[in-house]
Amino acid sequence: LMNELRERRTDAIREALASPGATLENVLLAFAWQIFRPLDDENRARSFIQLGHREMAEPRLPAAFCNENIVDPIERALGEAIRRFVPELSGDEARLAVHAFVGQLFHAVEMASAAGLSLAEIEARFSARGPWKRRLPIVLDTLTAVGRVREHEGRYRAM
Repeated sequence: LMNELRERRTDAIREALASPGATLENVLLAFAWQIFRPLDDENRARSFIQLGHREMAEPRLPAAFCNENIVDPIERALGEAIRRFVPELSGDEARLAVHAFVGQLFHAVEMASAAGLSLAEIEARFSARGPWKRRLPIVLDTLTAVGRVREHEGRYRAM
């Protein structure tokens, strides 16, 4: 299952890079889709969540297993993709960009209040500068489509 999750995410990055007219935005969106895409089989998704909770409470896997088999390969693939579009970044800077992007994704869906947050309130929580804000509705639509966010009367909350 972990291999499948890793492969889905790295394949999404590779496919977005190989598409005609590939852009950094398309690569990041493809990756975000796979991060929040539920597994095809609900029982497998439930099992994976239960295993994750159990592993956090009572670790049974070798200490570096998740990093070596999931985090590092995905971080490397996304970092290399980012450097393709921003070649002046060092490897460490690309890694930090990956961490910032994933952190921002999770921050965007962290909307825990019952009322949720408006688009303007979500934008205000981001610290990054640049034209990304005009693409935030696309990210929210994607997160809504995959069931990670619910929108009601212009307010978004995490699921």
